Amino acid sequence: MAKADDIHALSRAALNRDADAIRASIERLCANKPENSSLRRRLRRLLDEKGPSARMVALGAASSKLTRHEAPTHRLQDVVLPASAQSCVRQILLEHRFATALRGHNLLARSRLLLTGPPGTGKTVLAGAMADALQLPFLVVEYGRLISSNFGGTGANISRLVDDLMGTRCVLFIDEMETLLSERAGRDNTQEIGEQARVVSSLLLALDRLHRDGHVLVVGATNHPGMLDRAVRRRFDAEIELPLAGPQAVERLVKRLHHHHPDLDMGQFAPDSVDGLSLADVEREILERARAWVVARFADPETVALFPEEA
Repeated sequence: MAKADDIHALSRAALNRDADAIRASIERLCANKPENSSLRRRLRRLLDEKGPSARMVALGAASSKLTRHEAPTHRLQDVVLPASAQSCVRQILLEHRFATALRGHNLLARSRLLLTGPPGTGKTVLAGAMADALQLPFLVVEYGRLISSNFGGTGANISRLVDDLMGTRCVLFIDEMETLLSERAGRDNTQEIGEQARVVSSLLLALDRLHRDGHVLVVGATNHPGMLDRAVRRRFDAEIELPLAGPQAVERLVKRLHHHHPDLDMGQFAPDSVDGLSLADVEREILERARAWVVARFADPETVALFPEEA
């Protein structure tokens, strides 16, 4: 049965004719229903009929400011991953699909995944694709509001957010974790060091509480894993390193792009060298070259003359 708070939130949103709040309430009802629930399927069809949108989760007024909802940019099959990473992600998703069966054997699905790698290697894209695969809301932590200059404020914000997320199925993405855990690291002030220890303690407690609850998949990401507190890093159930672009990854990327652009030979637009480039860099360059090729092929000289290179 739906929780009284969920029904109240939906009724209030309907009376206020707040479309976003209505959708968020329906998303929450849907997310809290079992995977095989007929009501979940019917609610999902209703939402899909209204067009694509970021799946929403209703949070309290205070904690809702600590995260933002995002719509995933890629489906999982469109994300280029190393074979070992593909296997790990697939297994974690299966565990969440069959979380009820695991609980029947006193087991919990792995719910804490750490993604490492240089910028542009697809950490945010992968986290969003996992949310899409599980048909769950994708929440991204807002550091500007989570990290507080007030004594004890950051830890209190973390606790407040976790309290609101308990019992709600979603994917919570914490990007640039070194920002949170190194905000006060390395300073000589004893009070600052103590505050940093409290932030680490709050995060450890949050990860443990969410894991025991079993509804939230926490995906952390960092460009500098060595900067993370070791106790925090050990709390994650799995760690995946996303590397810079290599020949095999570029080949898979070209195949994916060709699937979306079948009339173009995407291979001819790939850069000759990918040394030091991320897959995001490579994809950006391929698409830029493809657009230039199409424009050069179809634009007549008179149209091109309307846009001189030099003002």
